[in-house]
Amino acid sequence: MWFDTLLQAFRYLLSVIPATVAGIVLMELLIELGWIQRLGFLTSPFIRFGHLREEVGVSFLVSFGSPTAGNSMVAELNKKGLIDSKETIIASLVTSFPATFILVRDLTPVLVILLGTTGLVYLGIVVGVGLIK
Repeated sequence: MWFDTLLQAFRYLLSVIPATVAGIVLMELLIELGWIQRLGFLTSPFIRFGHLREEVGVSFLVSFGSPTAGNSMVAELNKKGLIDSKETIIASLVTSFPATFILVRDLTPVLVILLGTTGLVYLGIVVGVGLIK
């Protein structure tokens, strides 16, 4: 039983890891080429609503591909002095939201296989906390 579960989890990881690595590399490439900046118009209504700079919207968009890259962008904005500490805290909370969905996407099959209904309850709690945050 445990061997079958571990085998299924290993197969899942073999299918997820290459796609995750490719997504991170692609997102970093798009950031370096400046293409993500051009997509800022997609997040501008939300950013205006939150009274944040457009660059924070770009970091939010990037966070769907790579939360680490999105948080790095927020840190760089703060380091350059484009956003103050209050905006940095808000931007960090905003860019952490996509990480919740990436967590759910990556962990759902493993948690359901290993924990069953308890895994689904756990994922529901994680998503609920992400929405509240």
